[in-house]
Amino acid sequence: DLDSAEAHYALSTVYEVEGLNQLAKQELNTTLKLKPGLLPARLALARSYLVANQSKSALELLDQVPQPQKETLGVIIERNWALMKAGDTQEVRKVLDRALQVRRAPVLVFQDAILRKEARDYEGARLDAEEVLRSKPEDLLAARIVVDTYIAQNNVAKGIQRLTEIVAFRPKSVPLQQLLGLYCITLGRFAEARKALEAAKTGDPTLRTDLMLADLDRRDNRIDAARQRLTAIVTAEPKN
Repeated sequence: DLDSAEAHYALSTVYEVEGLNQLAKQELNTTLKLKPGLLPARLALARSYLVANQSKSALELLDQVPQPQKETLGVIIERNWALMKAGDTQEVRKVLDRALQVRRAPVLVFQDAILRKEARDYEGARLDAEEVLRSKPEDLLAARIVVDTYIAQNNVAKGIQRLTEIVAFRPKSVPLQQLLGLYCITLGRFAEARKALEAAKTGDPTLRTDLMLADLDRRDNRIDAARQRLTAIVTAEPKN
């Protein structure tokens, strides 16, 4: 039914999965013309604008939300991201101060952590990030904030120690092991990096860990080992 908002919304999700973003955006616009109150479509369109760095369009779209929906969590979250993209941190601060008194949803706490980090309130940002990790132990972005705030305070050792503890709590998390390996490589702690990446490799269905290990081999002047890993990657993915 071409006059059905739900049908156009369903078609937009198909286009999005296929990577046809412009067509998906067209279907979402049509959806909202037919049914302005279909919130999932509005939020999806706002996110597509943000991905395209069109924060003004996203804000305009979210500010047109029907009144009963303005205080829903999804609208608050997406509008905050749009405000951040637009550089209006003062407005985000006001919104978060109100919203966090009502509910401490992990994504709101994470947004608060970002603002506090940018304001150089490293202790506050880290407390927020640790709160997010308690409910989402494998949240990479929260883990990064924890480490980065320690590094910003010139306490690299503590940052790596805390990340190691986070990884130990979820030892089978490939992304966390990779994150630890990446930090250790950046900081020149190659032995610790290799340990983390070897642990990640046991559960990594992709070749990203092998690429990181090859880079580590190169840095350690283990050229033959690096070449062997890279040859295996090219064999598995000739277009890589």
